[in-house]
Amino acid sequence: MDWLDFELPSEGASEPLISGAYRRGVPTCSPEESIGRVRQLLKDGWSWVVVLNSAGVILGRLRQTRLGEDDQAAAADVMEPGPSTYRASVPLAEMIARMKSGGFEHALISDPDGHLLGVLSRADAESALAGYQK
Repeated sequence: MDWLDFELPSEGASEPLISGAYRRGVPTCSPEESIGRVRQLLKDGWSWVVVLNSAGVILGRLRQTRLGEDDQAAAADVMEPGPSTYRASVPLAEMIARMKSGGFEHALISDPDGHLLGVLSRADAESALAGYQK
């Protein structure tokens, strides 16, 4: 499964996986980045930013609702450390069930080393699964 989780080429999947449904281009920042800069990243409709170290490993998530008033504060001071992540090889049907039972609409997708790959929305997962089943 690590092969798939590192997004290496594969053939003949018996069921649709997260790897075919998540989106890249998630807003990110470093732990040292100011809240003022994070506010700028949220202008494109995102409600959170992923906090990454210099190697691209996920350290935390910073929600817009937790930014506070101090634009000089560092992202690390207000981020939620260690958010749950999921691998690209997880079947979409299984992930949709997790999202429904857990009550969440978005999931961070990472490789086995913790590097951010992207984000999966429940709507995108359901759409991809419906397209696969036709």
